[in-house]
Amino acid sequence: LAGMELAWVSMLRPPVEVARSRDLAFLGAKTEDFRRMRETSNVAAWCNVVFHTELATRPEPRVFVPYADLVADWRAVVRRVSDGLGLGLAAGAGERANDALVDPALVRSVVTDADLDLPEDLRLFSRDVWDAVQALVDDPRDGEAMARIALLREDYSRRHGYAVAMAMDE
Repeated sequence: LAGMELAWVSMLRPPVEVARSRDLAFLGAKTEDFRRMRETSNVAAWCNVVFHTELATRPEPRVFVPYADLVADWRAVVRRVSDGLGLGLAAGAGERANDALVDPALVRSVVTDADLDLPEDLRLFSRDVWDAVQALVDDPRDGEAMARIALLREDYSRRHGYAVAMAMDE
C-alpha cells in the first residue's frame, strides 16, 4: 500500500437480523433442529466478528455505521463517514447510481431476538455486545466501550471453550 493510509468503515447490523438474513438466504428447506443450530451459530459468530473487527481496526481511523441508518439515508451516512475519516467526498458525487443500489427495501430481515430460538444466555450476551459496539458509532475511540468489548471478548472465549468441550460428545 505504498503511501496509502488505511481506514475502516464497519457496518453494524443487529445479530438476530444477520442470523435471520442468513437463514432466509441459505437454509430454505432445512429441518427446525438444523435451523436452530445455524441461528445459534450465526449469532455467536456475529459476536466473534465484532470482537475481531473492533480489535483489528483500533490502530487506524475508523467509523462504525448502523445498517438501518445506511438504508434509511445513505447520503447522511456517507457524509458522516467522509467527515469521520477526513475523506472530503464531494456532495452529490454518484448519487443517482447509489439511489438505485441502496434501497430501503433491502431490509428483509427485521426481527427481534424473541423471533429466534436461541439459548437465553446467548440472547443476553449478544445484546450486551450490541449495546457495547453501539457506543462506537458516536465515538469510535470510546475507551469505556473498547474496555467493555474487551471484557466481553474474554467472556466469549471462555464460553466458546466450554461449548467446544460439550460438542466433543456429539
